[in-house]
Amino acid sequence: MHHSQPADDHTLRYWLAVITGAAIGIFFGTWGYFIYEEWKTPPLTALYHAVQLFEIHMPLIEGHLNWQLELGRWAAAFSSGLAILLILRSVFLTGWRLFRLQWTKNHVLVCGLGEVGTRLALEFKSSGKKVVAIERTETSPGVAEVRSHGILVITGDAKAQDTLRKARAQFASKVLAVCSDDDTNIAITVAVRDMAKAEKSAPENAECLLLLADPGLHEKVASHLTSGGGAGEFKIKVGGFDMPDTVARLAFNEHPLDFDGIHENDPVRVHLIVVGTCKLCEALVVKALQLCHFANRSRLRVSVVGHDAKGLIDRVRKRHPHAEPWYDADAVECDPRDPEMPEKVAALPAQDEFVTLAVCPSVEEDKNKDVESINVKTVIEIKDTLKEKGNKAARSQILVYLRRRSGFGTLFESIGKSQDGVPIHAFGLIETLCNSNILLHETQDKLAREMHEEYIREQDDKKKKAEAEGKKFIPRPAHTSWEKLAEEYRESNRMMADFLAIRLRAIGLRMDMPGKPDALISFPDPGDTLAKMEHERWCAEKWLEDYCYCVIRNDKENIHPDLKLWEELPEGERYIDKNFVAKTVSIVGRAEIAIYPISPKKG
Repeated sequence: MHHSQPADDHTLRYWLAVITGAAIGIFFGTWGYFIYEEWKTPPLTALYHAVQLFEIHMPLIEGHLNWQLELGRWAAAFSSGLAILLILRSVFLTGWRLFRLQWTKNHVLVCGLGEVGTRLALEFKSSGKKVVAIERTETSPGVAEVRSHGILVITGDAKAQDTLRKARAQFASKVLAVCSDDDTNIAITVAVRDMAKAEKSAPENAECLLLLADPGLHEKVASHLTSGGGAGEFKIKVGGFDMPDTVARLAFNEHPLDFDGIHENDPVRVHLIVVGTCKLCEALVVKALQLCHFANRSRLRVSVVGHDAKGLIDRVRKRHPHAEPWYDADAVECDPRDPEMPEKVAALPAQDEFVTLAVCPSVEEDKNKDVESINVKTVIEIKDTLKEKGNKAARSQILVYLRRRSGFGTLFESIGKSQDGVPIHAFGLIETLCNSNILLHETQDKLAREMHEEYIREQDDKKKKAEAEGKKFIPRPAHTSWEKLAEEYRESNRMMADFLAIRLRAIGLRMDMPGKPDALISFPDPGDTLAKMEHERWCAEKWLEDYCYCVIRNDKENIHPDLKLWEELPEGERYIDKNFVAKTVSIVGRAEIAIYPISPKKG
């Protein structure tokens, strides 16, 4: 994510000029007084008189001024004058922004300037939006950063209606409740909703975006607070931010486990090697279990390297007992800092594997300020060992967990583009995570929503047909609008959207922005490959949610009759997946995406 140049970027240069002028004034003023009248002025007296120069005052001096004193007094005058102007400018700008705020409308209000709030404030500012922020204390690091970009910050309690009114929350086009505490964010959302509802003051299409860190709380709150918003009211959107799951999803979307795709007859399997045993490592394993269902029906292989590798695998097996049939797991008990660790990792890949090696911090290392340097050192050692020992894998890549694009992140961007051995990519970058599209699933939901709308159309058609035949139609839990859809079904659609890229790669296709040459208007599905893959992914999703097979469906008891092999499905149920494949081009088209052939590799 790129930010605009700070509005007050030049202010730092001006203050450097003030300091430089002050240093010149002190040095040459003291020197000038000291040598005045042939070195008769005591040094401390000369220094005292030099300091007085900043008050635009100097003792009465007869005769010619030496050049040192002349330079010193003008430098002091310049330094004092510029400092006064900068202070007045700061006071005036703050007062002017507060004054203008009385008539401000259609602005973006960010409540909470933690890491997420600061990034969002800068994102909207860089897009040309008017931005106002609320933060409880002046000492928050985000306050100085957003102010340097010309953003007005109101200090106070964002839950209090007085503070919200001062920030003109009821007239904002967007209110972002992104404080570090979920209770505070809920209180802000309710206060903003009630203020605007009472006064009918919200601009057209105004939104209040509530961000919750607790996934469990998200599900409970969303049904009560999510609303479409009437005239003069806020549309309330509830977003969740399960950090490990989000990082894992983005990592595998940007750096696919199947690389350019695994076709039906490819004799390869995916091998995920995770170095570390923290929550993020576990999320990577679970995300691989959700995504790794390929056209050749190969089993996923997972290797965990760490001081509690077996414990992580046991936790995954215990939480998702029905997933065991489609993956193999190895545990390599080893301290990530052990000198022999790189060799143990290098010995894991096999010839028929697409290997992704993810290096993450352990629980203890995550609290360590040197976590990134530890990860970088580990990655470089593994890369060098693989090169020395000979990498057996058919294809491989290394992902390293880093928080910022600068520094090490920049290093690995260049390594990732090199042809020297295994490419290395950084993931988990805060710049990638902390933006409205990711936090509120805005981009991801475009495709997921269209998939759900297609499902609704199918269900409506079934309902009409049943009614025409005099039969009873029983609506399913997901047969409702996206706005009213339970979060678990939204997530199901999101996973289906994420998996679509893997399915398309299996037959040599890719998704991209529309408008480019060679966009497809349709494509065949030889042997129902894509339909089979989607059914297997859906089964995996249900098994991971602890569903079981039963001839009668009951979502409350987690049982479903379609949890069986594709070959065992009745044709009516196969039709659902086949129909989605047939309509894929039109579905993604409505989400402003197009489908293209994967260009053949050159050379």
